[in-house]
Amino acid sequence: MPKLSIITVCKNQKDIQDTIDSIICQTFTDFEWIVIDGASVDDTVEKLKKVIDKIDVFISEPDKGIYNAMNKGIKCAKGEYLLFLNGGDNLVSCDTLKNVFDLNLNADIIYGNTNMVNSDNSFKLFWNVDEVKEKDYFVFNNISHQSSFIKKELFEKYGMYNENNKICSDTEAFCIFLHNNAEFKKIEMTISNHKNDGISSVNRKKTLDERHRMIKKYYTERDIRAKINLKNSFLEKIFSIKNIDVYKCIYVLGFKIIIQMYGK
Repeated sequence: MPKLSIITVCKNQKDIQDTIDSIICQTFTDFEWIVIDGASVDDTVEKLKKVIDKIDVFISEPDKGIYNAMNKGIKCAKGEYLLFLNGGDNLVSCDTLKNVFDLNLNADIIYGNTNMVNSDNSFKLFWNVDEVKEKDYFVFNNISHQSSFIKKELFEKYGMYNENNKICSDTEAFCIFLHNNAEFKKIEMTISNHKNDGISSVNRKKTLDERHRMIKKYYTERDIRAKINLKNSFLEKIFSIKNIDVYKCIYVLGFKIIIQMYGK
């Protein structure tokens, strides 16, 4: 069994070469690489086939969305840990995996920081994530799947990504794992560069909508009231709100992830 399965989901990904180069240069070699391509019609497949000897599983076929593709990767994976490094994302250095696994940690989820990069690489924000300590962490926080090493057995125990969502199922999965007492371990290391032009970045309304539904599903008003100090009348709006612009204001004010990107 390999220590790690890297799962790369992509479709018509103009920056796929960045992902390829960052994976094949790794000095840590105890991993398999699984690529799930959504039937690309540009040169994505051509670039991947040039390194086909480095890819353990390669599938190129139509899918039903990013989480359907990620679930295909989970089903193929043999590694103890899974890392979802999707098309356009890349590891920050050739020693990234070595530096992580030299720590000899055994937590269910090992995660670090992320650089959020513009599509033209002209601007970078540092996402310094908090430690996951409380069950209500995901009310106002998140961690990046591009910088998280997740034990495969968690998906076997608690289910794979919810394919009904289009954007926030990775956050929902983290929430489910946390509610089932999975151990999260933050390491003070920047793991990946994430291109800030993915579906969650360009479709803010849908992201907020799905996040809103997720919070209502897994957290009660009492949970949120314990997390933040808001007046009851204002708090109630979170659970009855229909105006996405107002909810966006709440998101920006309350979700510390927005602030954390400016942390360094």
